[in-house]
Amino acid sequence: MLGKSELVIMAATSLDGFLAKDDNVDWLNALDMPEGAFDYQAFVSTIDVVVMGRKSYEVTKGFGELYPTKKVVVLSRSLPTVPEEHIKVINIESVKDLQDALGPDKQRVWIQGGGDVFGQLLEADVVDDIMIFIQPVAIGRGQSMFSGLKGELYLELTEHVLHTNGSMMLRYKG
Repeated sequence: MLGKSELVIMAATSLDGFLAKDDNVDWLNALDMPEGAFDYQAFVSTIDVVVMGRKSYEVTKGFGELYPTKKVVVLSRSLPTVPEEHIKVINIESVKDLQDALGPDKQRVWIQGGGDVFGQLLEADVVDDIMIFIQPVAIGRGQSMFSGLKGELYLELTEHVLHTNGSMMLRYKG
């Protein structure tokens, strides 16, 4: 919990723990998810704000318009502005800076990525819910799911679902 906001991490990783390879997620497109495995649109409909790092922003904008009905916050130390009016770029030095950007209202916030952002927020102990979709493919290198962690992180498993294609959803209490 960050102020009144609920922070949720939801991400897909390769079997070897990577989010992206060479700054893209093309490897995800090759996977065949079973019907009804995860309702992405239903998940997004529960979200008020999407938070992502600069690299995630650059990868995600390649898919088209970024969540036009949502408030979007990009965390970056190098990106001064973006052309989309509904997207705010902030340079955070501390988690308090993110809390200030989110404001005082109760909101459900999706931390979309990447690994540096995940690690920093998990170490600050402000993440409420973690959903990891582990895909049945090893990609060998890339952006680690938890590259921003400086130490160990012990989590409590609250749910797990094995899908017919070999992928698995693991859900943890943050």
